[in-house]
Amino acid sequence: YRYQLKSKNGSLTSYDIAARVESEENITTPAGTFKALRILHGGQWNIPIVQAGEVRVSSGSLRSTLWFVPTIGNWVRFESEILNSDGSLEAKVTQELIRFDRLAIN
Repeated sequence: YRYQLKSKNGSLTSYDIAARVESEENITTPAGTFKALRILHGGQWNIPIVQAGEVRVSSGSLRSTLWFVPTIGNWVRFESEILNSDGSLEAKVTQELIRFDRLAIN
C-alpha cells in the first residue's frame, strides 16, 4: 500500500509498504491475552527537501509488526522502527492495548 503524511510546513512524506501475515499467535498485553495475526510491514519512505537551494529526495526504510485480533477487529500491539538512509534509527514506536471493554447492546 502507499500513503502520504503532510507535515505542519506542508511537505509530504510518501510511504510505500508491503505487508504479510507471518503467523497466528497468542499475544499478552495489559488488556489481556488474545489470539492474533502477527503482520509484518516493511518498505521505504521519501520526502523532498531543499538543500543548498536545490530540491533533492531524502529517503529511508521502515519496518513494523502489528498483532491484529480478528474477534475484536483491531490491533492490540504495534511496534515500528523508522530508519534513515544510512540505517540509523530515526524513530521507534511501541503501542499496546491497555484496556478492553465490550459494551452491552440491549
